[in-house]
Amino acid sequence: MCKVKLWSWLWLAVALLLASWDSGIAIAKPPPTIAVMPFRDLTGKAKPHIGEAIREVVASDLKSLSGVRIVERGSLDKIIKEMRLQTHLKEVEDNTAAKLGKVVGASVMVIGAYQEESGQIRLTARFVRVETSEVMGSAKVDGSIKQFFRLQDRVTAELLRSSGLPQLAKQVADGSDTRPDLKTMDALDLYGQAVTAETDEQRVVLLTSAVAIDQNFSYAAKDLAALEERIRKYQIEQKRLTDEKLESLRRELGSTTDRQRIDVLTNQLLRLLQGSRRYNTLRREARLYLDGLPPGPVSGRYFDEASMMLVSTNMLLRDWDSVLRDGEMFMQRAPSSTVFESVRLMVVQAIEQKRLAAEGKQKLADYLKAHPNVIGWDLCQLASIYSSHSQYREAQRLYDACFLLADKSSLSSVQTRVVPDMMLGDYAAMQRHIADAEKLDAAAARSMRASYLAQMPTD
Repeated sequence: MCKVKLWSWLWLAVALLLASWDSGIAIAKPPPTIAVMPFRDLTGKAKPHIGEAIREVVASDLKSLSGVRIVERGSLDKIIKEMRLQTHLKEVEDNTAAKLGKVVGASVMVIGAYQEESGQIRLTARFVRVETSEVMGSAKVDGSIKQFFRLQDRVTAELLRSSGLPQLAKQVADGSDTRPDLKTMDALDLYGQAVTAETDEQRVVLLTSAVAIDQNFSYAAKDLAALEERIRKYQIEQKRLTDEKLESLRRELGSTTDRQRIDVLTNQLLRLLQGSRRYNTLRREARLYLDGLPPGPVSGRYFDEASMMLVSTNMLLRDWDSVLRDGEMFMQRAPSSTVFESVRLMVVQAIEQKRLAAEGKQKLADYLKAHPNVIGWDLCQLASIYSSHSQYREAQRLYDACFLLADKSSLSSVQTRVVPDMMLGDYAAMQRHIADAEKLDAAAARSMRASYLAQMPTD
């Protein structure tokens, strides 16, 4: 009885298999796993970053398609480095590429090159089947640099056709006509530098620069948006951990009367505040600590470091009066300190800034007296005159009045407003004005924000 049942199941399985063949159902092939090598520079201009950029845009387009898997750049680059392959200097043999592919789990390797001359570019690529080391297809396209994205699509489409994915190839080719022009190879070079940069900070600057010179460079814009979102999440987590650490330090400070322990904990607290750009809080905590020390001459590491952080933060916030007050207090109490000269130089700079403001006020009065009709000029132009004479508070008010009356603002005029904001240490106003610039030119505003970010307090 058991043998009869077994044979029945076997015949049923054979019948189902035959039926599937008769009905035209085929066993689906696994999707190809593709690894893209850096595109080599054939012109000898030593621009490996452009080759990295081409590699990245090809891989990015392939990632967006269903039915294709892409080997991550980091995995492939690690093996390239271990095999000591200088891919931007010499040709990679097909069998070598196949070996690379086997190590990283690829079924197809893309080996490409580019040649750029007099506004024209040629892209070439061949597609190597890893299992057999044979070339399964190749592509060569020529055109102007501004047609780069469309040329790249043709290379990608040919790769997909060679991999047995004609429908995906048609999908890429059909959408190619809507591609915007590439304005300059510089944007491509910056993008290549960004994808190989070692830190997120470097990537933000490079991607922002690429978008600034070519707003149509969608790859850079997309990567920048994704990177900024990741950084935002990191910042949220960093803030949470910093808050916890600050709370813990304050609790411990409140529960100890040991002088040495107070010194150590306060130093940790101030460094944490400095690292998280909580400059206003840092000033309060540093003054609280310094005011709590016994009167008279003082020397020692923790006194020096707290004083340096306080005076340098005053400098950063353009609070010249506080630089003078806190700097003089330090010099009175610690004339033998090793950081005495550093503090003295900051005090000298603060004196110079106040001198410029005082002299500028008189020079401005003389200028207005010599040009009585200047009052009737454009308010923004009048504001720039005040700003050039170091009268930043008045310049800020004039700019506010000018923009209140203006029908339309230009990017350059908004950028001009940031100067008095910065010189006054009015970072709240600076943030508002950068936000205004963002409505006019998002890429330029990002560049402005990146330039001033380190000195902007988070509190």
